[in-house]
Amino acid sequence: MKIDEARLGALALAATQGRWVTEGEYINEHGHLLYAYIAHENSGMIAQAFANCRVKTDDECRSNAAFIAAACPATILGLLAENKALRDRAEYWRQRAKSAEGHMHASDFQAACDALHLDSNYADTPAEQLTVVQKARISSAVNTVLRAVNTRRDRRRPADVADRRDNQNLTHQEE
Repeated sequence: MKIDEARLGALALAATQGRWVTEGEYINEHGHLLYAYIAHENSGMIAQAFANCRVKTDDECRSNAAFIAAACPATILGLLAENKALRDRAEYWRQRAKSAEGHMHASDFQAACDALHLDSNYADTPAEQLTVVQKARISSAVNTVLRAVNTRRDRRRPADVADRRDNQNLTHQEE
């Protein structure tokens, strides 16, 4: 169920502000509760919660009235604000996780370059003495492997994952 938060917020702002309470009941001639009044704490009755005495019990009618009173504008606005704050916090942590993944990936990339260097034709040359071309060849090989790994990992990612990779290639490393 999709909630139209903007509409719900506008309705809550337009409604009578303040605390709502249940105030009184209407009992019919057969002794059945027909409806309970919902009232604003200072301005009297503002709505009614109806319960058909042949379908609902008196307790259900009272429960409906208590629920309507509890779902007052202040409650709705508070829930909307809390929901927004939680979404903002989730987005913050999503961004932090992406950043951490990038940092981790950079260190993984360097570790892979170091390992490939030691297992390549350049193993006899210390890393700090490698030429730019040699470093580029190692980086290119590692980049190709990581791109393939990331592509396969992205295929396994659930379709409902909200945070898609940026358009940037995370395996690309600047020198």
